[in-house]
Amino acid sequence: MAIGIYATLGPGCSKPEILEDMLRSGLTGVRWNSAFVPIEEAEDFLAPLRAAERAAGRPTELLLELQGRTLRVGSIPDSRLRPREEIFLGPGGMPVPEEIFPLLRVEDTILLNDGRITLRVTKTEAHRAESRVVRGAELKEYQNLILSGAMPTLPPFTESDRRALSRLDELGVNAVMLPFTHSREDAEAVRGLLLPSVRLLARIEDQSGLNALEEIIPACDGIVICRGTLGATLGLWELPRVQEEIASLCRERTCPFLVEGQLLATPVSRSAPTCGEIMDGFYTARSGTAGLLLTGETAEGEMAAAAVKIMGRIVRSVV
Repeated sequence: MAIGIYATLGPGCSKPEILEDMLRSGLTGVRWNSAFVPIEEAEDFLAPLRAAERAAGRPTELLLELQGRTLRVGSIPDSRLRPREEIFLGPGGMPVPEEIFPLLRVEDTILLNDGRITLRVTKTEAHRAESRVVRGAELKEYQNLILSGAMPTLPPFTESDRRALSRLDELGVNAVMLPFTHSREDAEAVRGLLLPSVRLLARIEDQSGLNALEEIIPACDGIVICRGTLGATLGLWELPRVQEEIASLCRERTCPFLVEGQLLATPVSRSAPTCGEIMDGFYTARSGTAGLLLTGETAEGEMAAAAVKIMGRIVRSVV
C-alpha cells in the first residue's frame, strides 16, 4: 500500500517554487486549515499551489480542515510568553472565546498551541480572567486553546464552515477534515453537506472522540490521529498507547487513517532530523497508515521542502 505524504499550507511554503519542489519530492496532498485562512481568501491563498501543480505537471489532493469546535486565541501579534508572566484573558488582554469564562476556575490549567504553553488561572470574572505562565513558548494568532476542566458545548461546525462546504467543488477540495469529532452524529451532520466525491476525515483529538471511535469509523471515509491535541488533552504519557489503539481499530475495520503531529519537528528551524524523529516516522509509517501529515514543519518552518524530502526517504525505506 502506498503511503501518502501530506503537508500543511502556510507561510513556510507560500511560494510556488517551494511547493513545486515539494511536489517533485513526492508530496501527495496538502492541508488547508480554514481557521487561519478563511474561505473568502481562498483564491489568493491557493494560487501558488495551482501554479506549482502546473509547473510540476501533476495535481495534489486538497484537504480542507474546518474550524469546527476547536477553541483558539484571536488575532494577536506574535510574542514569546515567559514563565511567571501575568496574562490577562478577555477584553484588554489576550482575545479568547467568550464561551470559556463561565467554565474557568482558579487553579485551572489552560494549554495553548498543543500544550507547548501552559497558563494557570489566578482570578476569574464574568467576562475576563487572569492567569500566570507556567510553561512559556512562542505564541501566534489563532493557535488552539484547551481547558483542563470542562470544555464548552459547541456544535460540530460553524457558520463559516457551512459557507466553505458550499464551495468545495469550485475550490477543488478532495476531502474535508472535521476537528474534534465526538460522535457518529457529528460526522453525519457534515456528510449531509458534502458532494459524494468529497471524502470525510474525522479528526480524533480528545477522550470524547476516542470513546466514540467505533461508531465514528463507519460514518466517515478515514480517521486522522491528531497527536498534538491528543497529547495535550489526554497527557503525553498516554499518547503512544492511544495512537496504537486508534491505529489497531482502524486496521481491524479497514478504515484508512492519517497520522499528524510533530513527525519532524526539528526541520521547522533546520534541515537535519534527529534519530528519534527518523525512528518515529519509520514505525508510524509501518503501522498501516494511509498517510503522514506534516503540520508546522511545512506551514511555518524554514525547511518545508526538506521536510517532505526527509519524509519521502522514510516512506521509501518502509515500502
